[in-house]
Amino acid sequence: MIPIHSIIHASLGIIGFVANSLLLVATYSLLLFNSAITDFVASVTDGLTMIRIVVDQVSIVYIYNGPCGAISEPTCFFLYSLMLHFTMHSIALMAVSFWFRSIALSGSIPSIMRLQLICAIVQFLWACSPRDEVAEILHRVYPDLDASDLTITGSVSTLGPHTSASTLYICILPIIAYAVIILMRRKVKRKLAEVTSMSDQFIILLFIMW
Repeated sequence: MIPIHSIIHASLGIIGFVANSLLLVATYSLLLFNSAITDFVASVTDGLTMIRIVVDQVSIVYIYNGPCGAISEPTCFFLYSLMLHFTMHSIALMAVSFWFRSIALSGSIPSIMRLQLICAIVQFLWACSPRDEVAEILHRVYPDLDASDLTITGSVSTLGPHTSASTLYICILPIIAYAVIILMRRKVKRKLAEVTSMSDQFIILLFIMW
């Protein structure tokens, strides 16, 4: 029998897959297109991995319940890394979107090439330990669990240079992104307040929301 949490996880992944597929068909905006691609890939990779995380002090184990397990553990790990990157990239694109709205109100719209280069920034940093070491960690946490039939990867120490850099990136990027969003939102509201005509405010507001 399929566990209820796996059914819920798969259902959410399918919803994200379908929603972003429809958005890809209907989009005309470069930023919206990049956001749709990013969320689409994040939804697909999440549905393929369906990961569960076990933490033991500085060690971390990833258990994959998704279809990727039928291929190989390195494939699952790659897909999980891809999901992490695109999730962070989605947050970064929100900040880029608010930045774009702010400078657009100033009459300085960036070129398509410049905007696409900003959207295409890629960052991959992660580290994976040998399977026997990861299985030993899992056995230490859950002594009765047989890891031989599980699809697992992980890291013996999250204090290593590659893993630490990845963790730092994941923790700091959202803080910076949301700080930029708040700052740019205030600038947009201030510029809107300078427009005296309510009809002009409405038109501009529709523009920056799109």
